[in-house]
Amino acid sequence: MKYENLFITIEGIDGCGKSTQSERICEWLTSVNACETLRTFEPGGWSGGKFLREVILRDENFSGMSELFLFLADRAGHVEKKILPALKSGKNVVCERYVDSTIAYQASGHGIENVREILSACKFPEPDLTVLLDIDPELAIKRVKNRGGNSADKFESEGVKFMCRVRDEYLKLANANPSRFLKIPVLENASESDIFAQIISGIKGRNLSCQFR
Repeated sequence: MKYENLFITIEGIDGCGKSTQSERICEWLTSVNACETLRTFEPGGWSGGKFLREVILRDENFSGMSELFLFLADRAGHVEKKILPALKSGKNVVCERYVDSTIAYQASGHGIENVREILSACKFPEPDLTVLLDIDPELAIKRVKNRGGNSADKFESEGVKFMCRVRDEYLKLANANPSRFLKIPVLENASESDIFAQIISGIKGRNLSCQFR
C-alpha cells in the first residue's frame, strides 16, 4: 500500500520523542513509495521562522495573547511558504507540532481564552493524521533533563503541573477526534523501535486519504 501526499503531524508534551519518531516516519514513507517527504517543525520551520522561534522559546517578556499571536504569525508563514507548496507539489509532509499544540499549550496550559475561535478564523489546513505520543509528565521531564546540551526552553521548564494540563488537553483532543488522531503510549521501558512499530501499525490500519489537494 502507498501513502502518497499525506500531511502528518506529530504531537505530545516535551520529552515524548517527537523528533526521533518524525525522522523515522519520514524514512518509512520514502521507503514505501517514490513520493518525497518533507520533514518540518514548529515554531520556526521555515525560512522566516528562525527569529520567531528564538523569541517564542527564549524571551520571557512575551506571555498570554502576545505569545499566542507570535505562534500564529509563525504558523501562517510556515503554511504559506513551506507546507502548502510541498503538498501541492505532491510531497508528503511530516510536521512536529501544529495547531493541536497551540490548543494544548496556550489554551489549556496557560489558560488563554478564545484560542479555538482564533484558530478557526485562521483556517489552517487540517492534517490527514495526527500521531499523539502520550507520555507521563514526570517521565517526560526526566527525559528532558537527561538530554544534556542546551538548557531547557521556557515551556520545558514549566514543571509537572503545567505538563499535566497540557497532556490532559491532548488526550481530550484525541478522544474528540478519533478519526484523525493516532494515540501511541510512550512507556519508560519501551524502545524507540517499539514505539515506531506501533505508529506504523496504526498508520497501516487507517484508510488515509488527502483532504485538500
